Amino acid sequence: MEATEADYEKVRLLRGEAVTQFLRDAKALTHAAGRKLVAHVECGVEVPPHLHTRMQLHLDWRRWVREGLVDELMLKYWGSQSVWVHEEVLPLAKRHGLPVHICDMNFTLNSPTGVERARRLAAEALAAGFAGFSFYETHSYLKLNPRGLPTVIGHADHAIRAAADACGV
Repeated sequence: MEATEADYEKVRLLRGEAVTQFLRDAKALTHAAGRKLVAHVECGVEVPPHLHTRMQLHLDWRRWVREGLVDELMLKYWGSQSVWVHEEVLPLAKRHGLPVHICDMNFTLNSPTGVERARRLAAEALAAGFAGFSFYETHSYLKLNPRGLPTVIGHADHAIRAAADACGV
């Protein structure tokens, strides 16, 4: 017997329920420790569970927000001008008082335009209504030197500082 599309949808929903329960448990632990729980939400969550999704997993971020399971959202790989984010994510988050941060795809700040790009991305994120902008994948910006201390790669430190300055941080 072969699995049907309905079977795959059931698998997606079942796996999604497991993630939601994990977040419930994580919320209890983080709040008991006086910490916040931030959900890292990638592109793909906009796909409904009746369609194929990454890892056959339905990440029900709307439910997480409505139930108060997360304290913040970190959106990965969307641009600050995404129509879907502005129509779906930001209004729901705002109704629940939830800060939303955005992080760009992994890119290198070690380039001749890294400073300008970092400044522009961070300023655009704030202007578009996000709580902040995150530089993703620290290993792209820092390497350990032979003594085991972090060393900035190229222009990354200047680019991140320029982004912070552009946003008044």
